Amino acid sequence: MNSDIFKELLLKQGIELSARQQEQFRTYYHQLIVANEKTNLTRITEEDEVYLKHFL
Repeated sequence: MNSDIFKELLLKQGIELSARQQEQFRTYYHQLIVANEKTNLTRITEEDEVYLKHFL
């Protein structure tokens, strides 16, 4: 997901992320995908879907 869109959606909910927090979301997403290959953690793996359904 485009980081600007993610930030905009969060701002609509009154949440403002720092650059570090944005990087932490990107890192978490990538770690989730890697871990999901070994253990079924979620069926949602498309980046846009993860951001919308898990992070928002």
